[in-house]
Amino acid sequence: MSDIKNVTKQAFSKARRKLNPIVFELLNKKLVSEFYTDNEFKTFKNFRVLAIDGSTIQLPSSPELISFYGCCSNRFGSALPMAQASVLFDTLNKITINSVISPYKASKKDQALELLKNLLDLNKKTNFEKSKLKDLLIFDRGYPSIQLIMQLKDNKKDFLMRCPSNFIKEVRHVAKKGKTDRIIEIKFSYLSKPTQRLLKRVTSTFKEKRKIKLRLLSLELKSGEKEILLTTLINKEYTPSDLFNLYRKRWDIEENYKFTKTIASVENFSGKSKVTVEQDFYATVFTCNVALLFMQEVEDEVNKECKRKKLKYTYKVNKNIGLGILKNKLIETLILDKNLDEFCRQVKLQMKKSLVPIRENRSFPRSKSLSRNYAINRRSCM
Repeated sequence: MSDIKNVTKQAFSKARRKLNPIVFELLNKKLVSEFYTDNEFKTFKNFRVLAIDGSTIQLPSSPELISFYGCCSNRFGSALPMAQASVLFDTLNKITINSVISPYKASKKDQALELLKNLLDLNKKTNFEKSKLKDLLIFDRGYPSIQLIMQLKDNKKDFLMRCPSNFIKEVRHVAKKGKTDRIIEIKFSYLSKPTQRLLKRVTSTFKEKRKIKLRLLSLELKSGEKEILLTTLINKEYTPSDLFNLYRKRWDIEENYKFTKTIASVENFSGKSKVTVEQDFYATVFTCNVALLFMQEVEDEVNKECKRKKLKYTYKVNKNIGLGILKNKLIETLILDKNLDEFCRQVKLQMKKSLVPIRENRSFPRSKSLSRNYAINRRSCM
């Protein structure tokens, strides 16, 4: 890249403001579309297992960002600029299908509806709806609402969501009886008048006589707390064990946030304007997707060989090193239109040198007396 002229910081900054962040969104959409069109991907009983969850993102301090995104006050009285991000994540294939970044006080449920709309658009482009596959969306207990349930049902999307025991009357009734697997029926005529008015305003399919059948599952955790799940998977072919294990796949989206925040350093923004924040956010999501797809391909190849040789361990790529390998080559390849096959071969070859063994069933009890005055430092690939 020696033929690229040197420019001043001011000229670079001025030119960068002209780059629309949607470029990185479109790159990610193209990547995801190609992945689901040209590859065999992992499913559970013909379901793509997708999770939606949100997380706060700390922003640099600037009047522009504070004005648009807002602030969050901590217990010491300081106000930090923050944004609310949400992602739609394929838990089995470890790929972020879509993402949004919004003002701090944005509703996660509204973001979930936006991600659902984006998913429907993607499915049309990839002809997913014409296949025998379906989508199963997983939500944690911050998401249950009649509006979201209704939107999912109207769009023929199955879901699995954890809900509090006092979510609605039907859930409270079953929870009190201690039932562990029960079919419930939500009657819209029994909903409160404010809820009915809201549904009439936001949807065109609301009818007071409408009923929705759902399956309610309850499991007592080791802590004594009850885990209550609501799902559209009424068929008994999906056992309670299947569904609780599926819900635990939601943890993969938390691991993805950990990867994006601590290793890819998404909060280490390179500017203090709304444009640069969105550029950095969507560029990081795209880069992490490319890196994780490479890592999975490497791990599949290596572990097939390990299985053939009957080795003791299976292996995974060190994510920190893997992302570091990729980010040095990705921009150059995209800009200079280099040979893509050679690029893929070189990246995979280097990633195979950073494998670490997976040691199952290890646990490290946390010391209750341990206290930290400062956050844990993590070495970043960036």
